[in-house]
Amino acid sequence: MAKHKEDQHGACASGIRGEQLLLGALKNNHLSLLNKVEDFECYYGNEGFGREVWSGYKKIGGGIFAAAARAVGRKGQCFVTDGYCPEINVTFEFKYGRAHGTTEEKVHCDLNKLREGVYPDNLWYIFVGTPEKSTHSAYFKMIVEKENLPCRVIFGMEALNEALRTEEEKYAVKLAS
Repeated sequence: MAKHKEDQHGACASGIRGEQLLLGALKNNHLSLLNKVEDFECYYGNEGFGREVWSGYKKIGGGIFAAAARAVGRKGQCFVTDGYCPEINVTFEFKYGRAHGTTEEKVHCDLNKLREGVYPDNLWYIFVGTPEKSTHSAYFKMIVEKENLPCRVIFGMEALNEALRTEEEKYAVKLAS
């Protein structure tokens, strides 16, 4: 995998690798990962409807973040998560790395986004690799639990695969009924 010229500390490469791991786990459990408009259009089989669903997904933001964007004259500011699985209605944030760095700082920012309602209520926040063992990741989970924030925190691929298996089984039962 080629490193981007501007990717001096490897964050982009880690993000790409993390997305590949997440996509693989979902595919192994017969689930979809949507994050680009084309993914939504293909999944929903209708360009107009797929684009409409994507637009709602993409516009994650609100509360004080939307007010801050308006205060500085910005329109259309939003956060884009690492993907959405329509079969189980889960939105993903996936933190993967092989070194310490930006993920450790980003989790503190993401806690504020959770508190302010920027993320949807169906968020799974997944730590894989170095972030699994980070003090910052453990802190993140403790705060999510202490403040009862709408987020499921998962450490490691094994735990992710187990959670996906459980949700996929529920989805299969729902389809059968």
